Amino acid sequence: MLTFEDVIRITKPRFTQTSCSQCGGEFGPGDSGYSHCDRHIADAAKEMLAALRLHQAWHDSEQAGPDYGTQSRDTHPDGERIWRRWWDNQLDLCERATEATRAAIAKATGAA
Repeated sequence: MLTFEDVIRITKPRFTQTSCSQCGGEFGPGDSGYSHCDRHIADAAKEMLAALRLHQAWHDSEQAGPDYGTQSRDTHPDGERIWRRWWDNQLDLCERATEATRAAIAKATGAA
């Protein structure tokens, strides 16, 4: 049976700071660093893809615009409300995409 000390030893990273030997990027606590940049960039691929998907969702919504059905913003009785909801969603998507991109770049480069 594992003791509390065993669990701490197993789950605690070996090093308080890890880095990349090739570029010198720092990646925080971990059990090992990187020898080449391609490894830490590959480790960030999931975050990069998520950020790109947010950018794509923002772009697609921007291209489609608000949905007024067969009417327009001026003729739909809720035109202003529909536009405002769409606009607020665009601002939210753009902010989330930007934050996700910054986080992915930081993970890929060690520039936290």
